[in-house]
Amino acid sequence: MDMYYDGALRAINNSIKLIDSITDNTKFEEVSSELHDSLISTVHFVGDVYERIKKNGINHFSQDKKEFLLAFVYLNNQLKHDVLLNVVYYEVSGSMFPFKFPRRFGTPAVYWSDFPDHGQSKKAKREHYDLYLKKKDVRVTLEKLYGLLKEL
Repeated sequence: MDMYYDGALRAINNSIKLIDSITDNTKFEEVSSELHDSLISTVHFVGDVYERIKKNGINHFSQDKKEFLLAFVYLNNQLKHDVLLNVVYYEVSGSMFPFKFPRRFGTPAVYWSDFPDHGQSKKAKREHYDLYLKKKDVRVTLEKLYGLLKEL
């Protein structure tokens, strides 16, 4: 499991580093492909880690933590069935046309996308994705994931 665990932690750190490099609205295009690849790696590694800890007993995790991990497992399954799935969207800051409200002040941000379910996973997992990831700040959820994996 160390290979998947270490890979997940590296992918999370790389994703956070890429998100932190988005200091203005023009930076999205510079990191978009690499960030997408890094997030897909993170999601895949988390799916592998989850399967291994499930085999060894996941009962030491709270229900909330299990469901949080299942949100990533769901996303991993969706990516297996739709290789073109765009997992994130960007929110610009400041004044850009056309105006979008509510307006964001400060640095731009990256959020987990809402996308149609491909029907390949149990509904409960989609519910976990909707609750824990959909339209949530990617950086914040990755920090939470990192802390949860460190508990292992």
